[in-house]
Formats: sequence, C-alpha cells, structure tokens
Amino acid sequence: MPSLPVPLPGPPSSVLLEILAADPNNPPQAGDTSRATFSATGLPLLPSMMTEVVQMAQYAVFNCNVIEVTGELVANGWATPVTSIASSYTTQPTDSVILANASAGAVTVTLADGTTLGTGSGARCTVVNAGTAGTVTVNASNGQLINGGSQVSLSAQYSSTSLAFDGVATDNWFVLASTKTSASSVNYKPSNPTGTTGTVAVMMGCGTQGTLFTPLSSGKVGITVTGEMGQQTNVVFNTVGGRYGSGSAPSNGAAGTGTRFGGSQDAILRPSTNSTTNTGVGFAFTDVISLTPGTTYWFDLALATGAGADQVFVQNLSFSIEEKGT
Repeated sequence: MPSLPVPLPGPPSSVLLEILAADPNNPPQAGDTSRATFSATGLPLLPSMMTEVVQMAQYAVFNCNVIEVTGELVANGWATPVTSIASSYTTQPTDSVILANASAGAVTVTLADGTTLGTGSGARCTVVNAGTAGTVTVNASNGQLINGGSQVSLSAQYSSTSLAFDGVATDNWFVLASTKTSASSVNYKPSNPTGTTGTVAVMMGCGTQGTLFTPLSSGKVGITVTGEMGQQTNVVFNTVGGRYGSGSAPSNGAAGTGTRFGGSQDAILRPSTNSTTNTGVGFAFTDVISLTPGTTYWFDLALATGAGADQVFVQNLSFSIEEKGT
C-alpha cells in the first residue's frame, strides 16, 4: 500500500484520487475511461466512501483488504471534515460534519444551493446541535426543500440530521438519518390556587407555580390535567378549561388568556355539595397539541362561577406532560 500525503484535503473523492495517483503499479493505459468506482464495506465513520464515484483522468480498479485501506487512511491523517460554528453559517462544498453550538443564541445553518459548482447531486452534510442550550435550524436555499419542508430544527443537545441533495429529479434535499432527543416527561402538582367569584373565566396561575414545558424534538406534546371542583355556598353549574401559551405565565386571577386544550369548549360542571374544603366533582382534560420545539410553554386552568359572588375553586391538581415521537 503506498504512502499518502498528510493531510489529505477535501471530500472522499480526493482521497481516492490520492490513493490511485500514488500507485505506480497502475499507470493510465490507452483507451482508459474517465471514471473510477470505489466500493467496499466495513469502513467505520466514512459512509460517503462506501459507493463513491469520482471523475478522474484514467480508469483504475481499486481492490484490496478493507482493513488495510481503513488503517492507511487513518494512519495518514484523513478523517471526515468537521466544521465547528457558534453563529449562523452557510455550508461549503468541502463541509461534511458541522458541529453547531447555539448555547449563546440560536444558530441557522443554510445549505448551499445544491445546483452550484462543487455541490450537485449526491452532496451530503450532517449537522449536529453541539451546544448545551439553544436551537439549531437547518434551512435550504434558492427555493429548495428539505423532505418537502423549509427547514429542520434541532433543539436538543446532540440531536442531528444527515442530508443528501438530489440534483437529478427534484433539486431538493432529503434527510437520510436523524436523531432527536425528546424532552423528559414531567408531572406537576401545584398547590391549590385561590378560586374565583367571577362569572367570566380567570386564570388559576398554575404556570407561575412551575407548570412549564419545553418540547425539544417533534413538538407533539401530550397533556393530561386532573383535579376536583368545589363550590363555597350554592351548588350551581360552573366552567373550567385547560389553557396554554408562551411568554410570561398569567398569575392567579388574571383575565382569561392562552389557547384552549382538552376540548373545543370549557367543561360545565356542578359540584354535588357545597363546601369550602371538600369537592363534589372531579374532572380530567387530555389532549395532544403541536408546539414549537425549543419554546417554553405554560399550562394552566381557566375557571368561572355560575353564580356571581359564589366562589368556585379547584384543588388536588395534577399536570402530566410528555413529548411524543414524530
């Protein structure tokens, strides 16, 4: 096996050219064509070399022990090119793996126009969220799409996406592999909030007690809330419903706000007895909602009495929240 120069710059095609050029036993012959094909299995961490077809000045057949090839490449300093960034970046034809750190602020990785010189059909790129916080967004350019959409978001640390460009049929990027870590499931049991004597729904302020959730991957979030409703004096029909939103969580008694979950309308419930401590009716809200990965949301209840000045209250609340797969 001939020795290779150190380092070997460029994509895997450059490595093949160097190997073949360094082999004096395979000089170009009359009638040789202009393509060489490298095909092998068992090359760890070098997926783009498995079936690499490159333009070159002569035809050559490269056939040797895979372990020998791997050892020669590693020993002579060749490795997958890695680019580390901490701010928005447009990919270059020589990029292979991009480690994007969004800890100090969101980072956008824009895939270079796949139809430009040096990119083209079969171009590949892997983007990894290497930061401990923040979202890395991968965008296409020049009207091109990624799996039919405009972007891919990587919100969790170590989440990644590997893409390839199809310049033959659609001029679009396709995701070959993707790893996204979902947010951990949580359960909150906030203290019993102060009830209301108003006939217009107000917030219970559960979000200010920490009923918060930040999706990291799919953004598809399952939410279940259970609790009990009671009435202080009379026994009438009251309303209660789930709410969620982003930004500052509303405090107890604040005007109704947010987006409803758990039903198209708030539930209408009537406790069986009046009491300041015991309740006569239980309730549960469950839903699956689509949220934006990397954004923190609060979850709360909106409550209203059916009889003015007669306090209605909720207690023994439980909020269970989980992020589901894609």
